[in-house]
Amino acid sequence: MSWDNALNTGIETVDMHHRGLVQRVEEFHMACMNNDGNEALSKILAFLDEYILVHFSYEEGLFQSVNYPQREIHINSHKSFIAEVNNIRNRIDNDDSTADIIKYAKDFLMAWLVRHISGMDMDFSVYYKNAISGTVIKRHTNN
Repeated sequence: MSWDNALNTGIETVDMHHRGLVQRVEEFHMACMNNDGNEALSKILAFLDEYILVHFSYEEGLFQSVNYPQREIHINSHKSFIAEVNNIRNRIDNDDSTADIIKYAKDFLMAWLVRHISGMDMDFSVYYKNAISGTVIKRHTNN
C-alpha cells in the first residue's frame, strides 16, 4: 500500500498525519513480506499509540470547531479502531499464533485505513471546508 493522492482530504495537517500512517503501514507490510513481522508488529503498535493520541485528538478538535453533525459517529469509528488495536495486543498477550496476529493486523490496518479515509474523513473534509468558507451555517451550542 502506498499513498494515493485520491486520499487527500485537503486539510493539510490531517493529510500529513494520514501520509505518515500509510507510510508506517507500508513499512509494516514490507517487513512482513521479509519475514520480519514480529519486530515490525511491535513497532507499528508503538507508533499507533502515539498516532491515536495525536491524530484522533486533532481530528476530533476539528469536529468540535465546526460543530460537525456526524461527530459522534466518526468518534465511534475512532473508538472501534482503538478497540481493535487493543484486541491485537490482547491476542499477543494470550500467546495466539504470532503469524496469525501479524496477518490479521496487516489486513486490518490496510483495510481500515483506506475505508476510513476514503469514507468518513472525506465526508468530514467536505463539511469542514464548507464550514470554514462560510457555506455551512454552524450551529451554536452551550458546550
